[in-house]
Amino acid sequence: MFLSLHPNIRLRIVLSFFSKLMGSMIFPFMAIYFSKLINPFSASIIITLQLILQLVISLYGGFLSDILGRKKLMVMGELLKFLSFVGMFITTFGFYGADILMVASFLLTGISTGLSSPAAEAMLIDLSNPDTRTFMYAVNYWANNLSITIGIIIGGWFYTTHFPELLVVLTIISFITFLITLLGITETLRESSSNKRTFSSDLKEMVNSYKYVFKNRAFVFFTIAGISILGIEFQRNNYISVNLSENFKHVVFFGNVIDGVRLLSLLTVENTLIIVFLTSFIIKFVNNSNIVRFLYTGYLLFGIGFIIFSYSLEIYSLILGVLILSIGEIIYTATRQTLLADIIGKNNTGSFSAVSSMTFHVGKIIGSISIILGNYTGSIGIVVLIIILLIINFYTTKKALEVKEN
Repeated sequence: MFLSLHPNIRLRIVLSFFSKLMGSMIFPFMAIYFSKLINPFSASIIITLQLILQLVISLYGGFLSDILGRKKLMVMGELLKFLSFVGMFITTFGFYGADILMVASFLLTGISTGLSSPAAEAMLIDLSNPDTRTFMYAVNYWANNLSITIGIIIGGWFYTTHFPELLVVLTIISFITFLITLLGITETLRESSSNKRTFSSDLKEMVNSYKYVFKNRAFVFFTIAGISILGIEFQRNNYISVNLSENFKHVVFFGNVIDGVRLLSLLTVENTLIIVFLTSFIIKFVNNSNIVRFLYTGYLLFGIGFIIFSYSLEIYSLILGVLILSIGEIIYTATRQTLLADIIGKNNTGSFSAVSSMTFHVGKIIGSISIILGNYTGSIGIVVLIIILLIINFYTTKKALEVKEN
């Protein structure tokens, strides 16, 4: 069935696999890198700034993809990404100003992603239909999780001792991705006549485009639902990681000492392996069932799993919690993406996709706040936060589906 997908879709999934494979060898460790390079507070500021840049640029990038086309934005984004990796590698030689270049190159990765991601997402919608989207998103999600797992394992093993070498490989893969995008991807946006453009006219048209997006009340409610569920998910890299690192008692497993950080890595691998090996089976089951009912079921399992994950410090409970949240994640991801594509439709998909991608960034900000909350309330406060976010998710999902039907 994969071969029945449009060549652009197949190529995009393959390119995304290798891109995320290499990225996950480096980027999960950049907070540690900047903390050692400068200090933890500065590291937090740098990473937050990169996130904000990606968010702001993605809004303009989504609009431009509806005007200039998907391919141009994707090529531009991949080129900037390649240049940012070149800059990051150069800093490993050590020279005056290398720290500044590293920070600038890291920020450039946010700009490049903000340009290319909405266009790539819009292209997938252009080339798919309701009958193929569930399968397409499931395969894409499966490939992404497999690549991230492999990348985390390799990066965790070689990051400390072979960071420059990892950057070399990342740069080479990025250049190949740029070339394949330039030469292999075809444009999917229909040609339209355009008058002489100015920044003011672009800005006015962009504002009007997003006004159109936010008039879609079903989409707005669905976006809020997405923010709330991602606010739960990003507890993993924020409060949960800190909690396990500081409070989990070491255990010995087959002669190896497992501390909180190593356990978190193993639980992340568990999550990904479950997704990799169970996605195809679960999606086949979901395809023949009530998609809305399964969406709610996925959300509920995801929330319950994260409640266990954030509260427990007992290894077997944590393994069970990750199993539950992983099954929920598989169910809600494919069903949510299918419903989202139906809500968006075929008009202004780039702008819709850009706003939809905001859920990732806002959810990440909510996740980061949990570190501060957890310091005052402990795990109980995080459990309450997850329950509140889950209630918001259920309510806004219900409202989105009601508006869509009406």
